[in-house]
Amino acid sequence: MLTGVAVGLTCFAAFIVAHFVLFHFREVRDRAVVVLAIFVAAMGACFVFSALVVRHGGDLAASRGPLLVASLSGVLLMCALLILYMPFYYTIATSLSVRTLITVQRSPNREISLAVLKAKYVAVDLVRRRLEAMVQSDLLVSDGGGFRLTRKGRLIARVFRLIKIGWKLGPGG
Repeated sequence: MLTGVAVGLTCFAAFIVAHFVLFHFREVRDRAVVVLAIFVAAMGACFVFSALVVRHGGDLAASRGPLLVASLSGVLLMCALLILYMPFYYTIATSLSVRTLITVQRSPNREISLAVLKAKYVAVDLVRRRLEAMVQSDLLVSDGGGFRLTRKGRLIARVFRLIKIGWKLGPGG
């Protein structure tokens, strides 16, 4: 099991490095698909490296149990780490608060007026980009002058509506 944990940690670290390097040096259009592809490749590497480590320690035919435990523990660890990593990534990638902080930090004297911020983050542009992202994610379909939910969008809307009702958050965003 420790073999799987070590291999899983190593492969997840490789996933993070590959994610950073690829997104830094290439223009990536469909980020979620590319992240998933990198992660699946890292999981495949976890299986391969687990087999190599177990085989190096003894006869592979006699080690099917340890191989299965090592492989599964490594992949499960990677999945758990991905669950922690992706909200962190998307917070940095899409957060309006993070973008605002960076804008203020880049401004002269690290000060910026409310008028400049309003001009930069005009609500119409923000809503347009959000709607485009939801269409690209197959949550909405552009219907001439408006938008309608897809099947996937209806399911997600129901789930979040129930959560918001449970937490008494109201309809707002």
